[in-house]
Amino acid sequence: SRVPGFISKTFDIFSNQNHSHLCGWSGTGGTIVIHKITEFASVVLPKYFKHSNYASFVRQLNMYDFHKTVANPQIAEFHHPSFLKNRRDLLHNIKRKSRRDGAETKQVATQPTTPCTQTHTQNAHDLRLST
Repeated sequence: SRVPGFISKTFDIFSNQNHSHLCGWSGTGGTIVIHKITEFASVVLPKYFKHSNYASFVRQLNMYDFHKTVANPQIAEFHHPSFLKNRRDLLHNIKRKSRRDGAETKQVATQPTTPCTQTHTQNAHDLRLST
């Protein structure tokens, strides 16, 4: 089956050594990491896409079921089980989530307690770490 253009371009971005000071694969090759978000958006994204919007790039990753590895917004590390260093052969497994999936996700996200509880829990966790 065909590999979506976004996935193919994203694989190229993170495999390109010329961008290694801004982004690349983790040491294990199981996740992608963006080291400098602002420069990544202004320098790398326009070379592959018609925009330099980091939020749009992340939204696309989410649509293809990539997940952030940590809640910290300063750390931009993403994982997908079929997106691995040197394994272009697995990319055909990555599918865009259906609209139905997206609608279910949106419903969950709009429940008033979920974001507040999550933020509160994260803040409490951060406080414990800093003491």
